[in-house]
Amino acid sequence: DNAYRIQLMSSYSATEIKNFSQKNRQQISLQCFKSMRPEGNWYVITTGRYWSRAEAEAAINQLPANLKQSNLAVRLFN
Repeated sequence: DNAYRIQLMSSYSATEIKNFSQKNRQQISLQCFKSMRPEGNWYVITTGRYWSRAEAEAAINQLPANLKQSNLAVRLFN
């Protein structure tokens, strides 16, 4: 099922993803997705699950301050 999510981070580095998750999982619920790309494994960390882009964008204001400073994106995930 499709849902909009707030993308907090993406990386080819599993170590970077693990470090980000460990640092932030106490303050917010996180989901990690992995996909294959020609360059290797691609990891994405998201939070939330929203039925509309507008709802996800509004939820960004509720994030902890340190996460609002990330390079955030609202994405549709299948």
